[in-house]
Amino acid sequence: MRGRLGPAAVVFASAALVLAGCGGGGEESPAAPTNDAFITKADKICAQGEIDLQDAVTATFGNLAPTEAEGVEFTTTETVPLLKLQVEALRSLTPPEGGAETVNEIWDAMDKGVKALEENPEAALSETEPMADAMELARSYGFRSCGAESSVPTDPEL
Repeated sequence: MRGRLGPAAVVFASAALVLAGCGGGGEESPAAPTNDAFITKADKICAQGEIDLQDAVTATFGNLAPTEAEGVEFTTTETVPLLKLQVEALRSLTPPEGGAETVNEIWDAMDKGVKALEENPEAALSETEPMADAMELARSYGFRSCGAESSVPTDPEL
């Protein structure tokens, strides 16, 4: 049976390369960015995450769609670790003034989706989207890449 990787898993995936350019790192708290600047930084992380996961999908499967077992294994070994890095990178961003509570709600929803995938990697192959709440919150906040449907093809016959 051929399956599909969950689109949110692709949207929110990231690699260690992304972490190098994101985050406080210093002792002092950076000044709060504008909302637009914050969204731009977060969307760059999410866009890079999609590229990173697309590269992993291509390296692992080439142009072939994964079997269900392969999709589950890929979710466990690639997608979940990338998602964890993604949320870590996003959490390292300083939220805009007055936006910390809302932003943390989005990141918490992402954590919840990642945990759901970690506990049940088969969910990435189902119609149920473990990251749906996080995606909706992200879109409502104004993110464009974070919360967007994935463009990573997982089945060349579609």
